[in-house]
Amino acid sequence: MFSELFPEIQERVLRYCSMEDLKNLSLANKEHRELLQPHMFHTVRVSESDFEDLKDDPQETNKQLEKLYSSKILLVVPDVKYTSLWTYTSISKLHHLRELNLDYCENVDSTCIHILCKGLLRLKVLKVSFSTISSPECKSISTLPVLEELYTCQCKGVDNEALSHLSTISTLKVLALRSCVNISDEGFRSIGNLNRLEYLSVNDCSLTDTAFFYISSLKNLKKLDALDCEGLTDTGMSHLSGMRSLQELNVLWCSCLTNASVRHMSRMRSLSMLDVRWSGISDVSLLAHVPQVFHQNMISV
Repeated sequence: MFSELFPEIQERVLRYCSMEDLKNLSLANKEHRELLQPHMFHTVRVSESDFEDLKDDPQETNKQLEKLYSSKILLVVPDVKYTSLWTYTSISKLHHLRELNLDYCENVDSTCIHILCKGLLRLKVLKVSFSTISSPECKSISTLPVLEELYTCQCKGVDNEALSHLSTISTLKVLALRSCVNISDEGFRSIGNLNRLEYLSVNDCSLTDTAFFYISSLKNLKKLDALDCEGLTDTGMSHLSGMRSLQELNVLWCSCLTNASVRHMSRMRSLSMLDVRWSGISDVSLLAHVPQVFHQNMISV
């Protein structure tokens, strides 16, 4: 199902869809319609070249920017032929922007991000997955005063220092770090400062049980995706067992988990969705503990 893909993969697919494609896809079911509405009615797509073509004509630039002033969501299509400074200087003037998608924009550097963060003080959602951002860019991002969602999937430059900057964003509710392979356990030492965080993705990160000990301090976390975290063992699951607000847990392909983890899961009183496929947990053990693990909740396994 399209809706089950990772958000950044969904975004990648939708970049190739025409408006007619989006309309047809939205007719498939209610879930697709709700998912695609922002893309159909609220998102403005521009390429870096759209701004660069206006570089030598300030009057025309201002005219085009006026058309975008009321926009709430902006998706920038990367164009490797152009440098990006002018593009991001122009975008920074869109002070009403709520969401900015810079996925796959390889030209983003610390100067560009600094300019954006100075101007986009109302930004709530920032997507920079598959980009080259690193610690200096994350330091600038941490200054955004109302940022609620940040997606940095497969950003090799996001390391422990970068995460330490991101851990100061007290307004953050969603943090996606999938395949940020240069973050180690130590990077999560300050993650508990994100006391509003409700969703965290650490899929395919090189973490051990120590990182999950730090993650367990997120008292308002409702969903944790830890797919393919081979360093997660029963000890790490014991750390997570005290998370009373956790509703959804994905440990798909966590091969070091054993049946002993089921006992720890039984302490997660709010758990309503669990994915343990291709882990070391057997169906027999899971089913034997269904009443203890799932309590009164409807569960999807």
